[in-house]
Amino acid sequence: MNLKKTLMGMLILCFVVILCYMLYQRLMFGERTEREELLEAVVWKLQEEGYSSKDVESITIKYAYFKGGTRPYDASVVFKKDTGTAILYGWKTPKKKEVVYVGTTSP
Repeated sequence: MNLKKTLMGMLILCFVVILCYMLYQRLMFGERTEREELLEAVVWKLQEEGYSSKDVESITIKYAYFKGGTRPYDASVVFKKDTGTAILYGWKTPKKKEVVYVGTTSP
């Protein structure tokens, strides 16, 4: 009987740890499909602006859970010509039809 309680307790503990980890991942990084959708749209926007993959140092998607609203996701683009500045892009509206310039920041 004591072994049964110990195993049940360990199972519940494992379940709680896994749930906490999944919640942490969601709060820190957001939904994978949302990040990929913004990344794809930003790449298209950069191509429309005349940039190629050779001009870009890195693109990272930043997620702010508590920010919410129309832009909880921002794309930070660092160009090779100016690695000290990152240009931020985000969705113009919640319907995600257009990517717009949001501002600049340090990478």
